Amino acid sequence: MKNAKAIFALVLVGTLIYTVYMIAPCYFSNWQFQDDIASLAKFPGTMDDEALRLDAVKKAAAHGILLTSDQILVVREGNLVTITADYSVHVDLHFKQMDLDMHATSAKGNNN
Repeated sequence: MKNAKAIFALVLVGTLIYTVYMIAPCYFSNWQFQDDIASLAKFPGTMDDEALRLDAVKKAAAHGILLTSDQILVVREGNLVTITADYSVHVDLHFKQMDLDMHATSAKGNNN
């Protein structure tokens, strides 16, 4: 009985470590992408909205995030530019498949 509890505990800890190993990169990529679009929004230069969208798509691709320009929202309010992207990431844990809904924004205080 003692060995069964130890084996169960090891399997449980191993499953937890594997799950974090599979999910954490998705959040890390989102964090890096969010940092990139924050920089892009802070210094947009003379780029129009479509050029900002295309640049955001390229930055997402650099982090392994597949987006289209339709998934990028660019809002201008005076000199303030906000770039937002909502997307899903499919994660296959072999024992469970899940879709993580991700949200990246350049707006301060709205980091999900």
